[in-house]
Amino acid sequence: MKQYIISNKQKYDPTKLLLVGGKAMGLWKFPKLNTPSWFVLTTEFFNEIYGSDQELINTFVAKGDEKALEQLIMLKEFPKKFEKMILKNVDSKKTYVIRSSGVDEDNFDASFAGMMSSYLSVNVDSIFTFIKKTYLSAFSKRALNYRHMNNLSTMNIKMAVIVQEMIDADISGVLFTINPVTNNPDEFLISVVKGLGESLVSGEENSVDYVVNAGNIEGNNPLLTKKEILKITELGYLILRDSHTFQDIEFCLKDGILYFLQTRTIVPYKNIDIKEPRTIYDNSNIIESYSGTTSMLTFTFARF
Repeated sequence: MKQYIISNKQKYDPTKLLLVGGKAMGLWKFPKLNTPSWFVLTTEFFNEIYGSDQELINTFVAKGDEKALEQLIMLKEFPKKFEKMILKNVDSKKTYVIRSSGVDEDNFDASFAGMMSSYLSVNVDSIFTFIKKTYLSAFSKRALNYRHMNNLSTMNIKMAVIVQEMIDADISGVLFTINPVTNNPDEFLISVVKGLGESLVSGEENSVDYVVNAGNIEGNNPLLTKKEILKITELGYLILRDSHTFQDIEFCLKDGILYFLQTRTIVPYKNIDIKEPRTIYDNSNIIESYSGTTSMLTFTFARF
């Protein structure tokens, strides 16, 4: 039986990656965290709408015909039963975030960070339009170039879309569970801006940064309180507990309440398994530490 919609209310199933895509899997994996309510239109939903056009889509992608792709995807009408399926899962009094969740998005080899579109504060009246725009972003020039650079196929692209309740955030931010500036694995780096996170992700606004190491906080900007910084740090540890790689975690704060929005592997550090014991390399001069006559016991220890 085909699954067209999967929501955060359903039990997490790690075998459903090809249905829900990488970004949705990152949300679904942590049901106990405080995440705004969401559901995902699966790749089977996409196939039902655009499956008969797949060869034509591949042709337009190969030719680089963006205008033809836009017309094909945006002018396609959703069957009434699928419109009803979506409307049944939304509230006309709320607004939503529409986000991409490609099958090969947010994985160990390619994050697609900033490559495909997200749309904020979408009203229910325009939700179908923005779902189509999100589909279209998977075939944008920058997304296809990113695929070429990472040796990913540009044919038969599978796309899921997340529809998530919008939080009109007071503060939005990103938590890196390794400091990417210093490469220090003992440091968390928190970057935040006032309001919605779009300006942070796009680079339009400079962030306020905090470095946290074993509870010690560097950065004294009052945008975040110490209590809020420690809450965010705790969120990072909760996610790391079930992860094997360093994570890039999106969050927001509204009325002092912390919301978890997304997590993905930080690709440059993908080969470091954080569950493995650490190896520390030291270039100290052993002869200065163990000068003079050395016993066999001391030599055995020093050699180790």
